[in-house]
Amino acid sequence: MLAQINHLAPEFEYDPLYLDRVYQGVEGVRQMWADTIETWADYRFAMEEIGRGVGGGVPIDQPLAILGRFRGEKLVWAKSFRSKQEALEAVGLPVRREPG
Repeated sequence: MLAQINHLAPEFEYDPLYLDRVYQGVEGVRQMWADTIETWADYRFAMEEIGRGVGGGVPIDQPLAILGRFRGEKLVWAKSFRSKQEALEAVGLPVRREPG
């Protein structure tokens, strides 16, 4: 995400799933990463997010879906959810359930 800072609107807001605040602007994104590193001993941001809590050392493998709102080419708002289904439901879109 830090590599994409030039695509953030100055008023950008991010509401991450596992941190207890909303981060604003480029400095907010930098603070969010600092808070993430402080919270998770081993955190990787990729197609899959894998983290390990500092306190208990219990491995966590939690997929995230991030919903974003753009104005032109700038990202103005983002929020993370526990699943793609949860993100779709948050914006009132139909959720397609997998059979089985």
